Amino acid sequence: MSTPENELMEIQELITSSEQGLFPVDTVAFCVAECIIKYNDAKLLEKIPAHISSLIVGMINAYKEDGFLFSYSNVGKVDKAEFVRQLIGVLEA
Repeated sequence: MSTPENELMEIQELITSSEQGLFPVDTVAFCVAECIIKYNDAKLLEKIPAHISSLIVGMINAYKEDGFLFSYSNVGKVDKAEFVRQLIGVLEA
C-alpha cells in the first residue's frame, strides 16, 4: 500500500530528474499537489524543496486571481480548476 512517504520518495526521484533537465519541474509540482490532495496532508508541502512549493503556491495564487487555471501539454489544454479547489481545501483547512 502506498503511503505519503513512499510517494515523496518517488517524487524526489522526479525532482532529481527535473534538476537534470530530464523531467519538467511543473509536472513535479502537480505530482506533489496530487499527493497532498490524495492524503489530505498539507504538511507534505513543507517536505519538498522550496522551488517546488513555490510553484504550487503560484498555481493557487493564479487560480485565486483569475478564477481559473489551465495546464498545457502535448495533449492540449486541460482545465485544472477543480484540482486547485481541492488543493486549496486541503491547504486552508
